[in-house]
Amino acid sequence: MSQRLTPRAAMGDDHGAASDRPVEIDDTDYAHRHFVNLAAAAFLLFVSIGIVWTIKAMDAYEKQRACLDSGRRECVQLEATRHWGIRPPEH
Repeated sequence: MSQRLTPRAAMGDDHGAASDRPVEIDDTDYAHRHFVNLAAAAFLLFVSIGIVWTIKAMDAYEKQRACLDSGRRECVQLEATRHWGIRPPEH
């Protein structure tokens, strides 16, 4: 809520009737406003990253589906690494 004050002549408004006008004081809570803007920006960033991830996942799914539908066998690449304890068979 804003308070209404009348300006004094010493503050530069000595035009007679104009000094009778009330002046509104800005009581905006800028710290809260900055926090809300930061929270909104973080939320929009999170949503944007989620949208990009979803689009990339759908694209990868469509590529794999197209590969499988074409009858190819090497669509899924599996890697066996030594640090998992998996060794290739010895002949």
